[in-house]
Amino acid sequence: MYNLLVVGSEGYWDETTEKTLGFDRVLSYTSVRLKSHFLPLSDKTVKDICGLPTLFAYEFAKRLPKNKEDWTAPALVGKILSVKEQKQEVLITFEIDRTIKPISVEDILRVAGELDIDLPGGESYRTHWAIKDVDLIDVLRREDILKSETSDKVEDQLRTIATEIDKPEGERQKVFIVHGHSDSIRNDIARWLNKIGFDELLLDEQPNEGLTIIQKLERFAAQAAFAVVLMSPDDVGGKVGEQHSFRARQNVIFELGYLFAKLGGAKVAALAEGKVELPTDLGGVFFIPYDTAGGWKILLAKELKAAGLKFDLIAGI
Repeated sequence: MYNLLVVGSEGYWDETTEKTLGFDRVLSYTSVRLKSHFLPLSDKTVKDICGLPTLFAYEFAKRLPKNKEDWTAPALVGKILSVKEQKQEVLITFEIDRTIKPISVEDILRVAGELDIDLPGGESYRTHWAIKDVDLIDVLRREDILKSETSDKVEDQLRTIATEIDKPEGERQKVFIVHGHSDSIRNDIARWLNKIGFDELLLDEQPNEGLTIIQKLERFAAQAAFAVVLMSPDDVGGKVGEQHSFRARQNVIFELGYLFAKLGGAKVAALAEGKVELPTDLGGVFFIPYDTAGGWKILLAKELKAAGLKFDLIAGI
C-alpha cells in the first residue's frame, strides 16, 4: 500500500512540511475496504499510515501540454510523519526523501493505471489524500522510474568491487532470505541477488509438505550458502515504563538467531530498514542500513565476497 497526496499549488511540497485537508478530502478515491480499515483515525491506524511510502504529486490533466515548460512539477517520494485531527480537517506532517530523484508527471501519467490513480474519475485533478492497495516502490522500480540521486556513485563502487570477485561456475548457490512485512524491499533484495547469480530461498514460498515452520526452516536453511535477514520496523516494544522502539517481527529475530547458529556469523547479513532496534547479543552478524540510494548493495557484496562466494556483480548494476 501507499499514500497518495495531491495538491494544486506548484512547489508546495518543497516549501513546507505539513498539509491540512478538509474531511471531504481525506481518503478520497480510496476503496471502501481500506477506508473502513483506516477510519476513524486511531493511534494504531496512524502508525500504519506512517509506515507506508508516500507519493507527493501535483494536480495534472489526463493529457499533457505539448510544451514541456507547461508540465506540472515532478512528484516526490517520502513518508507521512503524523496525522492529527482538528476542527473539520486533518493536519498531516511529512518528510520528503531527498535521496530519490523527482518523478516526472509524464512517468506518473504512464503508470497511473498501475498506481490505481483514477484518471477517468478526475482523481489526478483534485487536491486530496488517498491510500492505495498498490506497492508503490515495486511499481516504480519495475517501470525503471525510481532513481537515486547517488546511484551513479554506487555503481562506480560496485564496478570496482566486481573486479575482485570470481565469476560463478556450475550450479547456482542459494541465499536464504528472512523478512517481515516490507514486501517491496524484500522483492528488491531478492531480484538483485537473482541478477548476480544466486537463487533466493524464501520460506513462505516453499511447499509445506506437512512440515511445521521449524521443520521447514531446518530443511531449507541447510540448502543455503548465505542468509540475508531484513529487519523492518513492523513491531513496537521495550521495557515497561520506558519509551518503546520499533522492532522487527519476533519470527524474524528467531530466524536470525537460528541462521547465525546454523551458518555462522560470517555467512549472515542483516539489513535494517529505518530506525529499528537491533539485537545486542549477536556479535559477528553484520548489520547493513537499507537505503534507497543502493548503498546497501556495496556492503552486502563485500559480505558475500568475504564469505567466499562467487557471483557476477556486474549483472546486478
